[in-house]
Amino acid sequence: MRPLPSRLLWDARLAGQTLEAADLGPITDQTAAYAIQDDITALSHSVPLGWKLGATSTASQSALGLEGPFYGPLLAPFCHANGAQISGAGSFSPGAEGEFALILDVDLPTRAHTYSEQEVSDAVAAVCPALEIAGSRLSGGIVGADPRHLIADGAANVAFVRGTPVADWRRFDLAAHRVALSINGDEKATGTGALVLGGPITALTWFVNILSNKGCGLAAGEIVTTGTCTGFIPLKQGDSVHVDFGDLGSVGATLA
Repeated sequence: MRPLPSRLLWDARLAGQTLEAADLGPITDQTAAYAIQDDITALSHSVPLGWKLGATSTASQSALGLEGPFYGPLLAPFCHANGAQISGAGSFSPGAEGEFALILDVDLPTRAHTYSEQEVSDAVAAVCPALEIAGSRLSGGIVGADPRHLIADGAANVAFVRGTPVADWRRFDLAAHRVALSINGDEKATGTGALVLGGPITALTWFVNILSNKGCGLAAGEIVTTGTCTGFIPLKQGDSVHVDFGDLGSVGATLA
């Protein structure tokens, strides 16, 4: 009997190995892909610390063949403190992405009517500079992969690194805020928060309403990282990544 896709993807993540797309069998649609995500979370025996958004920029959507964003869980074993040495990522064709991460102060439960951006903004306790290491358990990497496979595969998350939370974040214009990503001391990419659906609060509002429509909510203390402001910058073992958010702080990690 063929192992379930969730088991194959979870075992590959733990072992630092890749699969062929054919090993997973057909994934009929995004609903089926998110169901595999849920199964992987159950296999991990880990409560997600929060969520990652992907393809929140038009460039990312175009590169991945998507019409809109997707999302996946941030599982505790793959969430790291600033300055972490991250092992086991090299097999997954990894890349670095500079992102805004938002921590909720109150619950945002499911409800019949949509949340406004103001309501969502009011629910944010702090903003963190963040680094996502993205990649794929499928051979060939992210670009060119079937989007349903990427969604099933934890929304292409490899690792998440959080900087220091900033509680007085409302003095910043997040949409206009500059983000610069460097590798081994060389600046490789810059962008602003506007690249993620027009701004991090807009991206979070999209996600809150998507979950609410599915009968799910978000809880106080959860963190949501809102997608890349710097594009996907390929990494290799030994690379040191630094993401500078100016007065909002910085965050970094090294691929061990």
